[in-house]
Amino acid sequence: MLSLVLAAAFLAGTMSGDTALTLQTVQHRLAEIGPTATVRELDGGGRWEQVLDRIGAGDSRWIALAPQLAAGTDANTSETLTVALAEALPKSPRAVLTALDLKGPLPLKPDRVCTAPFYEGSTVDIPTYKAEALRVLGSVSDARLSRRRDACVSRLQDL
Repeated sequence: MLSLVLAAAFLAGTMSGDTALTLQTVQHRLAEIGPTATVRELDGGGRWEQVLDRIGAGDSRWIALAPQLAAGTDANTSETLTVALAEALPKSPRAVLTALDLKGPLPLKPDRVCTAPFYEGSTVDIPTYKAEALRVLGSVSDARLSRRRDACVSRLQDL
């Protein structure tokens, strides 16, 4: 019993900023306490931005967590997850397309991610972003991703 308490205290410290945030820690917390509690813990501990930065950088391992994380988001964290996935799209199109869900939670819908949902005042050059995203999406030929790719391309072309 004491070992469980110590493990929980260690993980709580890891999630709250006392030590380096790792992919394995987030995966463990998702499995242990579920998406909603994990997202709350990350957000409350000041770690949500770190997760978003890693997703936005195009790290496919972190992008793969997006569906689990999306299940636990609220309005604010949902919006920021969508933006991170949009940032990742030109960098890691296959990983982002794999994470997208045509009928799933809002932050994973192509109608959200593939519309350049960047904040007003963002430094993103939308025409350049759109051209690059369309270029890399055109290189994705995996038949399993074709519906998601086509939905994403359609939304980007509407910009």
